[in-house]
Amino acid sequence: MSRNMIAVKTQCQESSSNLLAVKTQCQESSSNLLAVKTQRQESSSNLLAVKTQRQEICLLLKHSVKEICLLLKHNVKKSVCC
Repeated sequence: MSRNMIAVKTQCQESSSNLLAVKTQCQESSSNLLAVKTQRQESSSNLLAVKTQRQEICLLLKHSVKEICLLLKHNVKKSVCC
């Protein structure tokens, strides 16, 4: 009877250790998920920064093209008039 009780007690301790290992593993997994989530947020912030940068470049290009066109029109008018 006493051996059975020791065996049960040992088994309970092992189960408890397994539960602890599972709990630790879950905590590690949730930490990994948090890291992935943070990384995704950083990536989306980077994408937003790239998109904003592209929009700024496009605006600058449009503005430059307009200026060039105006200068060309002005120069053409001068040369035609003369």
